[in-house]
Amino acid sequence: MNKNLVLVKGHFKREAKFYKKILLLVGVLVLFGVLFYFLISDNDRVVAVNSIKNFFSEIKRNDNLDYTSSLINSLSINIAYILVIWLLGMSIVGIPIIVLLVGYKCFIIGFSISSIVSVYGVKGVLGSLAYIAPHSILFLGLLVLLGIYSINFSICLFKYLFLKKIINFKVIMHRYVKLVLISLICTILISLYEVYVSTYFIKLFTYLIK
Repeated sequence: MNKNLVLVKGHFKREAKFYKKILLLVGVLVLFGVLFYFLISDNDRVVAVNSIKNFFSEIKRNDNLDYTSSLINSLSINIAYILVIWLLGMSIVGIPIIVLLVGYKCFIIGFSISSIVSVYGVKGVLGSLAYIAPHSILFLGLLVLLGIYSINFSICLFKYLFLKKIINFKVIMHRYVKLVLISLICTILISLYEVYVSTYFIKLFTYLIK
């Protein structure tokens, strides 16, 4: 078995309770996003409903989608997210912002689900699945893992610079760079799926709605 795989499995086994807490927190934030749709004012809800309807109507009407432009847009947003979180991990003071960025993504997924289901009823379940699964869920998972590692890196950096703790910073930095490279590759694959596959399923969904 690959040595790195053994190390990863060992890490997750040791930190099982920690990751369960993280998953619980992510679930709570997604749930908050779901509930938030019902807490906003009627005017804000109308804006959200119109945005959802316009999005699906545009997909339904447009048979010649500009996939290149959509891919560039998706890559720009997703890669920016990855790089910002990664860079914040080296800033020491960026931990709160990392938490906010990941939390915001959880919130948006929950809000999107409740908005689509509220507009289209039971059919909206299929619409929300087409809209977020599996690319948005995979990307969220990637952000959570990157966020955790970035926070840990920031803490190690603080201890190394200010508390003069003896650590193998070269090894830690090498892993951190390796992590962002893997994250970027995964992000490219996720964006490709989002643009070329998810759009197809969303278009199929539009045939179920009026």
